[in-house]
Amino acid sequence: MRAQEQRQIEGIEEIQLLLRNVLQNQILDHLRQQVNKDIDDMIEQEIEEQVALQLEKHVPQALRTELADQKRRLAELQWALHNSESRRANAGLRSGDIQASLHTLYMSNGQISVLFPKDIATLLGLDGGTLKRLLRDYSIPDGMSDIREQNLNTFLQFIGVSYQVIWPTRKCEGEADVVVYPSRPTGSVRSI
Repeated sequence: MRAQEQRQIEGIEEIQLLLRNVLQNQILDHLRQQVNKDIDDMIEQEIEEQVALQLEKHVPQALRTELADQKRRLAELQWALHNSESRRANAGLRSGDIQASLHTLYMSNGQISVLFPKDIATLLGLDGGTLKRLLRDYSIPDGMSDIREQNLNTFLQFIGVSYQVIWPTRKCEGEADVVVYPSRPTGSVRSI
């Protein structure tokens, strides 16, 4: 009986030794990988810093400034191209589908206004103050008016949509508040 207990104890100790060795190897492998990653990150950072230092020494400031200007101009051209394509796509929207998505336009800072409406129905639902903020976002203060419908027309024209919002001078019972007409001579009349 004692011999059997002794063999069990030795077996347990052997298993514990194997587990310790496996754990130690796994821990060492993990630490080795982490150290190698940290070293690679430090080397990469040092290389970036040294390259930046050498560029400052060997590339004149005027050339760096010109490069920054060219990058800025390229970004502006990309924004302008996007805006042109969006206006072209918006011009193809039909008056019968005011739920069709509007194509976004970039502001002069390269961002899209958080107020930019997702579709014409959303645009038509904007209040006068929001419309004015939208016109300001896109630097269109010249077209800004105290009349909401004029601001709607200004923004519709700016984004390339071929609609025009008109409002009745005298509202009769049962008439719509706003009527949307296509700016083109052909097309149907749509009231909202």
